Amino acid sequence: MTDGADRLRSLTGARADSLASRLGEPATVRISEFGEWRIYDLDDGSLRLRLSRSEPEGAEAEGRVAGWTLTLSVPADTLREASEPLGLWPDVAPDERADGFRMPLIRRSLPTTGAHGAGEHTLTATVRYGVITQVSVFDEAPDWY
Repeated sequence: MTDGADRLRSLTGARADSLASRLGEPATVRISEFGEWRIYDLDDGSLRLRLSRSEPEGAEAEGRVAGWTLTLSVPADTLREASEPLGLWPDVAPDERADGFRMPLIRRSLPTTGAHGAGEHTLTATVRYGVITQVSVFDEAPDWY
C-alpha cells in the first residue's frame, strides 16, 4: 500500500487525536449517539473508520478506532494480495483464492498486541465476482468458532 502498511496494521485501538498525523484529514465525518464514522480517501482505496466513545454522549471524550474497512481501488485475487500491503500478512494466513471461495466473506482471527496486552481481532475480506473488494478489521474476537 503506498500509504504505508504501519498506518493500517495498528489502526484498531488508535486514539482519534492520532488519526490526522497518520491519515490526513477525513473527507467525511458523521457523529451519532452510537459513535463516530470517518471516511478517508487514500491512494489505494477508501478507508471508513468507526470510532467508539469512551464516555457517555455529550461528554468531551476521545474516541478510539473500533473498526475499519478499506475498499480496495484495485481488487485482489487472493487474501495474501489483499492483506500483505496492509501489514496483515502472514497473521491472517492461510491464503485463499477469491475465485474459488463460495462464500461472500473470508474471515480470519487476527492476533494483536498493544497497550492492553495480547488479544484477537477479526478480519473480514469481502468477495464479490471472484475478487476481494474490501478488507475490514474489528476490535472484537471472532465469534464463528
